[in-house]
Amino acid sequence: MKKPNIIKLLICIVIASLPFGSKAKCITSWEYYQPVTVSNNTSTALSKYQVKVVVNTSILISAGKMISTGDDIRFVDPTTCSNLNYWIESGINSSTTIIWVKLASLAANGNEVINMYYGNPSATAASNGDSTFIIFDDFNASSLNTSKWTAATSGSNASVSLSGGTLVCSTSGEANIHSKSAFPSPLIEEANISAVSGSFESMAILNANSDDGYGMWMADYNYSDGTNSGPNTMWTGWIFTPNNPQCVYYTGHFTDSTSKPGTLTGIWKLEWPTSNIQYMNWPGGSFTTTNTQWTLSSNVQIAIGNLCGATGSISVDWIRARSYSSTEPTISEGQEVINHNSSIDNQNPVYHISIYPNPVRDMLNIDFSNSNLHFKNLQWVDENGKLIRTVNIEGQTGIIELSTSGIAKGIYFIKLSGDGETVVQKVTLE
Repeated sequence: MKKPNIIKLLICIVIASLPFGSKAKCITSWEYYQPVTVSNNTSTALSKYQVKVVVNTSILISAGKMISTGDDIRFVDPTTCSNLNYWIESGINSSTTIIWVKLASLAANGNEVINMYYGNPSATAASNGDSTFIIFDDFNASSLNTSKWTAATSGSNASVSLSGGTLVCSTSGEANIHSKSAFPSPLIEEANISAVSGSFESMAILNANSDDGYGMWMADYNYSDGTNSGPNTMWTGWIFTPNNPQCVYYTGHFTDSTSKPGTLTGIWKLEWPTSNIQYMNWPGGSFTTTNTQWTLSSNVQIAIGNLCGATGSISVDWIRARSYSSTEPTISEGQEVINHNSSIDNQNPVYHISIYPNPVRDMLNIDFSNSNLHFKNLQWVDENGKLIRTVNIEGQTGIIELSTSGIAKGIYFIKLSGDGETVVQKVTLE
């Protein structure tokens, strides 16, 4: 019998013992990544689904790990090493930066791990709403994108215009836009409303190639008994083909529910998941209605602007449609990983600096013995970005000992700067 090749056997054992996470290092020019677990809490598989990830970018930027604009953020599927489309909604350099990431699929009652990369000062912005959502427009062009939208105006002084990255629909008659394309239903329509005034400023989901659907709008209303709803009342109900020949489309309406709206500016959200249920949300309140007037078709269009007979205007920062789920997936973030091949977390092989022990208790050592760089300043920063301690280290070439006396247990960042270079290392104090 042929004897086994001992060397080959040992190599196989070593390879088998390596962590599968090594495949997570898909892009090598980024210094850090964090695993993000997305959990689908429904029995329905999701496809081309946009998930909301909330990131504390303030910590990462203050620690020198992320550039101040967030342009170095990337999301990657660690299994295929493919880049995932994403859009930063708001809040860079805050504790609650909102980012939407588009996943190819998410199994029913399943989990999917994606990696968020950062730490590349040379990276350019990759945030893109068009590639992330079903339809998206931030109105940053000089004129309305007529490949996406059809504008309808009637009445005196009616206009649909773009100004400073904002869509403005203003009229004493009718001024609105609706999507040229239809999209598979159900979907979620959302728009960021920066200003609204007057009556019958609206957002709607319509069955494809019709004006039949459901909407939400803000208006005064004169009841048949002569009373008035009062200013700034939020309404919901049917949208249907107008019988007023002076109006173009998306202009009839039948009231189902009304409410004093509270705050009107902010994100309006409209869902029509099945024929007999509709959800409406805005910053000041919400409705759930159970109309059965229209049967939800397999394809729908979205619309926003002024209904027929409107007076006033609505200003829209952005509008989007995204995939529907009865329950939004949940998100959990894992521990940060230094994106290099070393298995020793307390070393920075690029700058030949060793920070140990990690975790630390009484004394933290920083070894510059093998580094050719000359650092001048050391900062000890907590995970909320608060500066805990500053040490002048100019001229230090050996080992620095830092006492942890007076510092509470927790997660911190050690930031070294000088010679035009910055090194940041995460440490845990036990």
